[in-house]
Amino acid sequence: MPDIIHQLTVPADRPAVRAALTTQEGLAAFWTDQTRAEPTVGSEAWFGFGPAAETQFRFEVTEVSDDLVGWRCVSGPDEWVGTTVRWLLSPGADGGTTVRFEHRGWRSSDGELGQCSFVWAQVMARLAGYLETGKSQPYFRLAG
Repeated sequence: MPDIIHQLTVPADRPAVRAALTTQEGLAAFWTDQTRAEPTVGSEAWFGFGPAAETQFRFEVTEVSDDLVGWRCVSGPDEWVGTTVRWLLSPGADGGTTVRFEHRGWRSSDGELGQCSFVWAQVMARLAGYLETGKSQPYFRLAG
């Protein structure tokens, strides 16, 4: 099974990174402004894309700890359902936090995998920008 993996170091401590990855405010600041989420294992995170949220994803929050945030896709485009997303957090070599992003369990390298990998890389850059500046700039916006 092919996987998407990206890694970067962000200028923030692990609690700040974890908050960005687990709270509605944090996730809406760098991924999509149509977000409902809470930092609780067993909860469901919802993400909408486009007017009237034509595309929707639902993830079960499977792990939240000092060094790991994990989700499992339970609803969305067929290629995504059953995949897992993990954000592994570790101290950066020169400060900050190293974020290793893993989107695992794709059934095939055909289809949307390549495009999703490209978008996830851009979303990771938005995460770094949000953590550095505190300015919300979601990759996907409902308006504008």
